[in-house]
Amino acid sequence: MKRSIFLLALSLVAFFQNAHAQKTRTLFYDDILYGKVKQISEIEYYPKSTGIELKDTSWYDEKGNTLENHRRTKHGTLFKEKYITTSDASGRKMEIIGSEKDQNLSAKLDSKGNLIEFNSDFKSGGVNFRSVYEYDKRNNLVSFSSFDKNNSLTLKKTYKYDKKDNLIEADYWRADGKPDYQTTFEYTGIDKTGNWTKRITHKKLPTGQIVDDLIIERQIMYY
Repeated sequence: MKRSIFLLALSLVAFFQNAHAQKTRTLFYDDILYGKVKQISEIEYYPKSTGIELKDTSWYDEKGNTLENHRRTKHGTLFKEKYITTSDASGRKMEIIGSEKDQNLSAKLDSKGNLIEFNSDFKSGGVNFRSVYEYDKRNNLVSFSSFDKNNSLTLKKTYKYDKKDNLIEADYWRADGKPDYQTTFEYTGIDKTGNWTKRITHKKLPTGQIVDDLIIERQIMYY
């Protein structure tokens, strides 16, 4: 009997360790995933609205690499993208096969698999836009900057996290360096692996005015 209890305890410990051993960052978003996530399906909506603003589904392999993403807006527009990661002498890169027929999309990753640069170039020639991502020592995204075809800054976002690496605040900055607005995040649902399943975004203008909250609910499948 004691041996059975001991073996059961060991199996539970092993399960817990395996579930939490893998820690990867989502490709284009501002949070970390725990465990071997296979698929995440999200919906975004405003509390006072009956419509869904966005449906977002991402698929991952067992190593945490993003394989595919589908996004459908409230207007019915569907974006589909597949991701192929490769490495060469210049580092890790990602080929993006998307539904933007007039654009070539590409991405560069760091050694940890974090997205550090995203580029959109027109197939007819010329730059559409470029985005740059920066991370801290804990692998949290702390800065996002977007540049236009002339390499002029169009938007910047900075992020803050709690001790559990959950995003708690994001500040949006205009191209002139002045604050645009701030968002804070409240987590009301966490699954047994430690990934959040419901998050409320509170938006505040520089004047202090609070505007409509945005709610994200997501369903997570694991390997």
